[in-house]
Amino acid sequence: MNVVKVGGSSLQDVSHFEQLAERLRREHPPPSLVVISALPGVTRRLEQAALLAQHGDLGAATLILQQILAQHIACVNALFGGTALAQALVKLIDEIGERTERLLRGVALTGVLTPRTLDRIVSTGERFVLHIVRHLLLERGLEAHAIAADELIVTDEQFGNACPLVDETAARVQQRLIPALEQGGYVITEGFVGATANGDVTTMGKESSSLTAALLASLVGARHLVFYTPVAGIFSADPLLVPTARPISQLSYDHAEHLAYAGLKLLYPTMIAPLRVHNTVLRVTALDAHSQQSTEITHTRNGHDVFVVMEEHLMLVQLDRSAFTQATECLWRYREVVAIEYGTVLVLAEPPHVLSLEQLGIVVRNSTPCRLLRVWGWSSSADFHTKLQQCVAALPQRRAMVVVQNGEESLLSAVTLSVAPQLLASLHDAIVENLVR
Repeated sequence: MNVVKVGGSSLQDVSHFEQLAERLRREHPPPSLVVISALPGVTRRLEQAALLAQHGDLGAATLILQQILAQHIACVNALFGGTALAQALVKLIDEIGERTERLLRGVALTGVLTPRTLDRIVSTGERFVLHIVRHLLLERGLEAHAIAADELIVTDEQFGNACPLVDETAARVQQRLIPALEQGGYVITEGFVGATANGDVTTMGKESSSLTAALLASLVGARHLVFYTPVAGIFSADPLLVPTARPISQLSYDHAEHLAYAGLKLLYPTMIAPLRVHNTVLRVTALDAHSQQSTEITHTRNGHDVFVVMEEHLMLVQLDRSAFTQATECLWRYREVVAIEYGTVLVLAEPPHVLSLEQLGIVVRNSTPCRLLRVWGWSSSADFHTKLQQCVAALPQRRAMVVVQNGEESLLSAVTLSVAPQLLASLHDAIVENLVR
């Protein structure tokens, strides 16, 4: 049994869809389960459209939706030309878009954006890709079926951050997924998305497609799970940003879980448990067929010192304490409180959320671009952890720093106001230089 997860960032253009079809044909013979994600940036833009509609700016919200529809229609036309299949897919995309637009209109009319409605809106991106990938495989001569994730993954009712219910999901897998796989061919479903027992669409948190894939792999008894990403495995930093990043060939389940909690977006914290229970080997590699490099995650612990540097571009936002309460009620996602100073609150937030705060009439006293840098490290050497702290402490314009060390593991988090473009690479290389001294 083959189980494959393809991240949305791996499907940047039409050539990547072609690479996916070829990879499946060559390396993952049927029966195979394929878990897909929305195209890059689509979920975030749908969220932004929903928030704009809540503020009453239906025109801006609709414009974003139309841009998303145009992006997918262009993909369909590039893959299938002027065929009848392309016309049918464009009609389907338009129908999904019309349903989403009706939701936005309802939000704009009432001024109310419930978590339930937001989940219905942001889950649209996965549905587009589900149909495109299925028909791509059919067009390339591969038997393929699609099962919507809200028919498979049963969750609780914590909209926006739902938790899958394993027993109920296992029953759906036996009823729907196993029979489809036994027919042969490929079965495609969505990550990130589920539904309550009553059928209300839910989402399980950003990057939770990994959780979907791990859960389903465990429930169908897969011994191996493959994640296809834009890079060939897990590195000491994002190799697209840091040319000197070092590949990590192997991680244990424990280290992968801790690294996910530390903020590595390739993984999702709660996805490790089902892999550990069923001893499923996870391989993370690039979709590019020329790449042989990968990272394997198993029970075996890496015997070497290892560190990973991560970065997020955020905003440091200053709010009145009363405004903070209002903001946390309005935002679908907010980061964390950094400090409370003289009756005001400093919060780390993603840039679109700051815009949303202002559009919702919440007074933002000040906002400044910042970076949240995290360094996760494992070593039996105390000197190793000391050197990590020294490097992070030396960051320019550092505003805050938190160090958590537990035995052989440490996690360092720092907020800096530096806008230096090579800051992540500089920190990474400083750590490498310090460690080899």
